[in-house]
Amino acid sequence: IGTGGVGMNALQGARAVGAGNVVGVDPVEFKRDAAPSFGATHTVESVEAAIPLVQELTRGVMADRVIITAGVVHVDLLAPAMMLTRKGGTCVLTGLVPNGEVMVPLVLAEMTLSHKRLQGALYGGMNPRASMPMLL
Repeated sequence: IGTGGVGMNALQGARAVGAGNVVGVDPVEFKRDAAPSFGATHTVESVEAAIPLVQELTRGVMADRVIITAGVVHVDLLAPAMMLTRKGGTCVLTGLVPNGEVMVPLVLAEMTLSHKRLQGALYGGMNPRASMPMLL
């Protein structure tokens, strides 16, 4: 979800590890148009539009991984993102939520019964002090 700079890397990473279907979600048309060149097999303009597409592609199982890469993530995006996530799947949040938005609307029974995980990630989980010089 979000096909800007970080999102394009997420698309590339998904394809690099062998994902068969990679859905890029972004409201900005030129970003959606560029997404296939970075690995997206499908693109849609919203999370709401992604839900029926992912249901069709996965025969109702939903996505193994959902990565939210929007720069600013409003809490109303989290519930539909979790709907895109399959049982036992992981939804990764890389963007920041505005300070004033502290309440997250999640169905906790679904989290437990479906063994879903919502996980935050910063710098892909690496240690920037150690890894950045190595990458450079």
